[in-house]
Amino acid sequence: MRKHSEMAKHKNDYRKELGVDTDRFIIINVGRPIKVKGFNILLDAYMKTNITDKIDLYIVGGEPQEDIKRIVEDNKLTNVHFIGLLSTEELNKYYAASDMMVFTSRGDVWGLVVNEAMSFGLPVVSSDKNGAGIHFNSLDEEVIMCELEDRDAYAKAILKLYNDKVFYEKQSRKSLEVING
Repeated sequence: MRKHSEMAKHKNDYRKELGVDTDRFIIINVGRPIKVKGFNILLDAYMKTNITDKIDLYIVGGEPQEDIKRIVEDNKLTNVHFIGLLSTEELNKYYAASDMMVFTSRGDVWGLVVNEAMSFGLPVVSSDKNGAGIHFNSLDEEVIMCELEDRDAYAKAILKLYNDKVFYEKQSRKSLEVING
């Protein structure tokens, strides 16, 4: 398997292989489909961007809970995709195909998926209840932090990374620099 940052250089190849639209902005979230992962917060923030027609959201990790399915159905969120459990190799392809990670955990001692996303050069937006996010933010704001329930802050961070290409590139570089030491 290629080094993660090298895989990310082939984003469109992985998107084609996975059936992901090559022209869309892709947000990924990875985690077991349990309440502590805050998928309702993620979906609320996603809707608050008011550009769900331009951004696809991939939630990887298993079958979502009924309340999460209901949010997607009730709001006709056709660009939200739930992906089941994946092998490490398949998950790496989704990271490589993505543009950013939003991690809305209500409590993770660490949150290894933040490290994984950063190793692909993904800018990360994280809750303030995630050890990895807190750690990497303390180094040089490599991770954009949001108070757990502040859906407006998540939406604002998503929009900043979506609209400001210079800021996006800066955060992407920071992710790679801190992970690669």
